[in-house]
Amino acid sequence: MLPLKINHILVDIDDTITHLKDNPYQNVAGIGSDYFRGVLKDMLVKKFGFNPSFALATIQEKDPIFNGCIFHTAPTLGISEEELWEEVITWQKNHLFVYADAVDMVKILFSKGFCLYVVTNNSCKGALAKLSLADLADRNNSSYFKKIYGMDLFGLGWSKMWQ
Repeated sequence: MLPLKINHILVDIDDTITHLKDNPYQNVAGIGSDYFRGVLKDMLVKKFGFNPSFALATIQEKDPIFNGCIFHTAPTLGISEEELWEEVITWQKNHLFVYADAVDMVKILFSKGFCLYVVTNNSCKGALAKLSLADLADRNNSSYFKKIYGMDLFGLGWSKMWQ
């Protein structure tokens, strides 16, 4: 029998590379665990003086089935993707924990020639934001991961970034 050769590895992000320490939005109806939506709501309140309930209803109108990538929704509300990115990264610095040993593992596996992929229920941009906090990506891609398979804005299917 030939030995099994593993050269492709799938990696999740949540509770593998990062951990949500606390989420002040957790019990807010219409946000729950989607803190990206909460950050955008707060930005609408701050930038345009919206009432928090109105800001959330406005987001809900643009993303009614609650599975979209909020980074695509934000520009339709007057918040640029860049502005939202910076605000999300700032929020994550206060509320997410990065597992240093997981980051080291990714870097070691990459250096040994393994093909790494992210598989997550985050959107691709959401995944990049979390990986960015761990210094494994930037706003546009990751040099460590060949692809990110994440939930997509355009339905319940999977999306992938860069080939």
